[in-house]
Amino acid sequence: METRPITLDELAPFQVHFRRILGFGSAPSEAELERDAKSWDLSRSLATFENGQIVGSAHSYLFDFALPGGASVDAAGVTAVAVQTTHRRRGILSELMRRQLAEAAEREEPVAILVASEGAIYRRFGYGIGTWAIDVEVDTRETRGFTAPSGDGVIKVVDENGADDLFPAIHERARVTAPGGITRPKSWWESIAADRKAGTETHVIYESANGSQDGYARYQINSKWESGIPQHKLAASELMSCTAEAAAALWRHMLSADLVRTVDAWNRPVDEPLKWWLANPRALRVKGLRDHIWVRPLDVASLLAARRYREDVDVVLEVVDDFGGQASGRYALVASGGAAECSRTDRPGDVVMHVSDLGSILLGGVSLMELHSAGRIDETKTDAVKQADEAFRWSPQPWSNQYF
Repeated sequence: METRPITLDELAPFQVHFRRILGFGSAPSEAELERDAKSWDLSRSLATFENGQIVGSAHSYLFDFALPGGASVDAAGVTAVAVQTTHRRRGILSELMRRQLAEAAEREEPVAILVASEGAIYRRFGYGIGTWAIDVEVDTRETRGFTAPSGDGVIKVVDENGADDLFPAIHERARVTAPGGITRPKSWWESIAADRKAGTETHVIYESANGSQDGYARYQINSKWESGIPQHKLAASELMSCTAEAAAALWRHMLSADLVRTVDAWNRPVDEPLKWWLANPRALRVKGLRDHIWVRPLDVASLLAARRYREDVDVVLEVVDDFGGQASGRYALVASGGAAECSRTDRPGDVVMHVSDLGSILLGGVSLMELHSAGRIDETKTDAVKQADEAFRWSPQPWSNQYF
């Protein structure tokens, strides 16, 4: 068997391979293949071949990835990971993961990220859950007394061309307001435009009093009548906001839509502020909680120096990386006034953790104290975990609206 990047002629069988295994539907259309041929960096792909047939695959995008405090770093956005059922337990997946991480490190990408199709797969490769997401449903009959930050801005409906023009810039500003936000390349916006059914979605923006466009939403209303009574459902596929005022105005707009009985929104942050704006918090029902972005540190020192910290701290973190080894070592982290310096050190570790747990705490949404209580993190210095926990925690909670 041979593992190597694919050529342009192999893009179609590569896509067919992983789509079939992962249950992503039919083979790619000619239009999809044409878009991918333009946007994919094939040098970032890996395929394992046996007798000319693809039996294993992996690919990665280059993303900007937001850290606590708003700084972004390069991230390898891992996708298309699939091994033929006939070739399981032969080490193909491990080889793909090992080589992919090594190549990301060689490109000086300090972190790899992914959305896991199965939650049991990736921890052994050093990935830890960095962000969570919730799906919510709101009963509009119980939204009287909506109390939220209000401004002098307005909601404007825009057509599809207007959405294509305006949404990307708003998204880029909004994504860095929470750790975990991922840049959305131009090719992704083109795919969204190409795949939508014309006239089925409503697109709105929030424009503040000073003319700044600070948020947008896209949604679809599905009509339903029972004995002449409207039971329509508004399904929000995306809501992005740069300010609390924009978020509140967009929610208010959707909750007040005529004839709508329920508003559904998927992939929302776990600290969704809507629950605090409703007079009756029971109007909002959480239908699901799931892991979303998994994080795999590679260059620990640069990652920890790039993010901001809630409290001052002086601690040595010992990281165990038993797959690939890129992150293994002891790191002296000194944070003061929010900013930090981090470098390798020979000093003994105060806090000892697996690289996957470092991935979980990196964005500030997972508590070191919680992981310590669960037996996943150890300390050799009294209160070192507590002090590090107070520094790493962040608000708002990490979140990303991106799937890849």
